[in-house]
Amino acid sequence: MNCFSRTVLLIALTLFSSVSLRASPDYPFEGLLPRAKVIFTGRILTHDDLHVTFAVSESLRGQTETRLTFGYSSIDDKALASASDEFLVLSQGDDYWGKPAPVVTLGQKVKGQISYLGWIAFPIKIIQGKLSVDLLRTVVDHKRSILSLERARALIQEIPYKGERDASNKSLDASGGSVFRNLFGPAMLE
Repeated sequence: MNCFSRTVLLIALTLFSSVSLRASPDYPFEGLLPRAKVIFTGRILTHDDLHVTFAVSESLRGQTETRLTFGYSSIDDKALASASDEFLVLSQGDDYWGKPAPVVTLGQKVKGQISYLGWIAFPIKIIQGKLSVDLLRTVVDHKRSILSLERARALIQEIPYKGERDASNKSLDASGGSVFRNLFGPAMLE
């Protein structure tokens, strides 16, 4: 291989590796709902350096205890305690990836993608004179907008929990099984 070919190959590999390391963009709120078996509004009851406990004010989907304690997903999530008085909290898990882990993030992080197992807490604040969900990306009604709490409640009713049968998960075949599991068998993946 000549020097020019090696240089081109090295540049191509460098560009490919840097592009593949970037995370996909955050799902809009509507994209998080099919994996949210439990959704509630709640207030922070207690918090310390390792955990936060929410008192459930209103259950919007699924059944849950009146108090839920989570570990922080990252150090940045300790800001939950000062972010708001009230939060909209969504579970993120399904039959394919597993049940939600007892950890919470403040808003959707990069890891808040299809394989994230945990909970996402969005602060509820008054934005432009309306009670709205903060730290959220949405394309409700086909336009990027601030999501009012009222509209969020309507979307929660409209978009059901789909578990592993989520059509947007391209790694699942029509029967709900993993395409990769069918090709390679369970032992090679686990």
